[in-house]
This record gives sequence, C-alpha cells and structure tokens, in this order.
Amino acid sequence: MRGGRILSAIIFNAIIIVALIPLALRGVRYRPASASSILGRNLLITLVGQFFTDADGVALPEWFRFCPSAAGEIPAGAVTASASGLDPHISPAYALQQVPRVAAARDLSGATVRALVESVEQGRDLRFLGEPTVNVLNLNLELAKLDSSR
Repeated sequence: MRGGRILSAIIFNAIIIVALIPLALRGVRYRPASASSILGRNLLITLVGQFFTDADGVALPEWFRFCPSAAGEIPAGAVTASASGLDPHISPAYALQQVPRVAAARDLSGATVRALVESVEQGRDLRFLGEPTVNVLNLNLELAKLDSSR
C-alpha cells in the first residue's frame, strides 16, 4: 500500500514538472512603461511598499519614499518603519518632511504637495488604535494623476 502511494506521487510529480518547466522557461515579456502606468496597473500589490528608483537603484526625488534607507536619511518618524521594507505606510510627519524635495523635483508648490499628503492620510484604526499613517503607494498614485492632469 505504501509503495503505491510513493509511485503515485512520483508519477504525479513527473507529469507536473514536465508541464511546468516549459512554462517557467518562457518567462515574462518585458515591456517598458511609464511610472504612472505601472502604478496604475499594480492594483494587486497595493498593500506592499514600492521602490521608486532609477536603473542604478538611486532613489528618484520626484516620488515619496516609504523606506528611510532609500532616502539616505533616517528621520525620527521613520525609525519604526517596517523591518521587512514591505509596509507601504509612513508617518504623516515623515511624509511632510519629504514635501519640499518632491515639490521641487516636480516643479509644484509645497502647499499643493502638502494638501495631497493630507488628502491621503489615514487616521487611527477604530479611532484609537495605532497612529495615523500615509500610504506611500496611494500618495504616489495621486501624484501621477496630478501629473497627467497638468
């Protein structure tokens, strides 16, 4: 009885592997796209932080950053950032600290960018749990929309 289970598992795995390896080797086709179109299409990963860097891994100044190490600075409001680097939320203070850089890089007024930060700020859960946060991906999506409307 035990030998039958083992033989069944071997046959099943042989069939699956033979079918999946050719699919895996085909890979995914690369298509260059603008940052705003990529952000708009990535709806399935909105809960995961994004890196906004150039081809050399240098952080782009026109986007908000969720990871202090990507910015080359560690402000007090970002010290408690996600250790995995996957949490897309930052403190409102850290977002506001980035406003002058983003506004200058995009040739926008600081007031316009500050208002955008405040519009996507999320309050405490159940009004008393945790701290207010800003979802960086949502904030960058709003920046991309602002660019397309100009």
